[in-house]
Amino acid sequence: MLVEDDAAVRRALVSRLEAWGATVMAFEGPQALEIALETPLANERQARLLITDLRLPGGSGYDVVALARRRFGHLPVLVITGNTAPADIAALVASGLAVLHKPFRAEDLRAALLGAMGSTAAA
Repeated sequence: MLVEDDAAVRRALVSRLEAWGATVMAFEGPQALEIALETPLANERQARLLITDLRLPGGSGYDVVALARRRFGHLPVLVITGNTAPADIAALVASGLAVLHKPFRAEDLRAALLGAMGSTAAA
């Protein structure tokens, strides 16, 4: 599952993830994810990983994590962000969520995804 408000970044991530064999459900923000999770189709799918941007219109990556985990239980998470504000970075570190800073290369994304999926840290 991917939540990214920048359409170009979202398309690029979907393309890369699908090239690696993933099935991707992509959303532009927390509201779109919430609506999708309320549909009957959502009950037929199980997410294995959540990738979310930190700053999103109408909410944050933390909101997305809460929505996804409420529906799917504990779910590995990778937060991607271009944010460099010290307070925000400190909050991310304290959350225990895996983080990847933009811009990043495909190999950095792959390593971060593998790390997030192997992580047992709860947020």
